Amino acid sequence: AQDSITYEAAEQRYLKSNFDEASRDFTKYLQQFPNGAYRLNATFYKAECDYRNKNFTEALTGYETILAEKSNIYTEKSLAKAASLNYGNKNYTKSIEQYTKLEQNADMRDNIINAQIGLMRSYYFNKNYDQAIVYAQKLVNGEKVGNETINEAHLVWGRSAMQLNDLAAAKKEYGIISKQS
Repeated sequence: AQDSITYEAAEQRYLKSNFDEASRDFTKYLQQFPNGAYRLNATFYKAECDYRNKNFTEALTGYETILAEKSNIYTEKSLAKAASLNYGNKNYTKSIEQYTKLEQNADMRDNIINAQIGLMRSYYFNKNYDQAIVYAQKLVNGEKVGNETINEAHLVWGRSAMQLNDLAAAKKEYGIISKQS
């Protein structure tokens, strides 16, 4: 009963968008009930509170705790947020790992596209230009991808081709971009 009451109080604060207090309450819940009935929920909602409060390091810890569990209702959202945070932290190896899992397991089409965009960017900045081109091609040839994303994909494709000394492909991609702008 105490487990439920403590969790529900934190959840009510979360639902009322009181993220500072909700984060503190979820922390207390997780300390008081480390194996509680609502441990997974509390971990996820605390990560969401931390993300909204711009405590990105704590949010990342929470999302990665969720990802260490077997697949659950919070896995897809946690993969998307953790991959984005790792990309922002320039931890491209980790973002590639998480974006790959997101692309393979996502149910939502937007998450699949965002995973492909993240993979293209992460591979490019990780200097894996062949894979950056693979994902640029997926985006260019994919469905329901916005013009801005297609232009970025052509740019990454062109820059990657330049790095691989494939000047013909680079020229072709830059030509496509120049016609768009």
